Amino acid sequence: VLLHYALFIAFMFCGLVAIPLDAALCLEYLLRVGRNGWVLLQLCDHLLFSLFAVVMNSYHWWLIASNLTTNEHLNKHRYVYLRDEMGRYRNAFSSGVLSNIGDFLTRSRTTSADPFVYTQRYNAQAMKQREIGYGDSSRSGDEMMPAKEGSQGLLSSEQQV
Repeated sequence: VLLHYALFIAFMFCGLVAIPLDAALCLEYLLRVGRNGWVLLQLCDHLLFSLFAVVMNSYHWWLIASNLTTNEHLNKHRYVYLRDEMGRYRNAFSSGVLSNIGDFLTRSRTTSADPFVYTQRYNAQAMKQREIGYGDSSRSGDEMMPAKEGSQGLLSSEQQV
């Protein structure tokens, strides 16, 4: 899963570079050779998809910089672990932009060494929230915790033994 997302990011980056280059070639062709309906259509298509490429790359790099998955970003209101004791949005997994990017680049090695690293980070945050009495006492919020990429899911301390 981790490698797939890294490959997806690389694929999108290639599109971000290739599509505008192709648009530039179409424009150069039109300037040198003259009017051609097909090349003009391709130019318009490339310009439109360049916009999509910029938006998609920007969004996914923002997700990486925030240390979030797409699901967490779109459904952040559903996850207890993405709220602080006052109920405001807070990402316990975020360590700052540069650290989050470093985490993305080294995530497969980190989870290979310790598959439960994200579960342990979450459990530490959940324990902190329980100590201050935040959240519904009938639910620990654990059932709402999707596994971060590379983790083996959420296990309580009894299940980890």
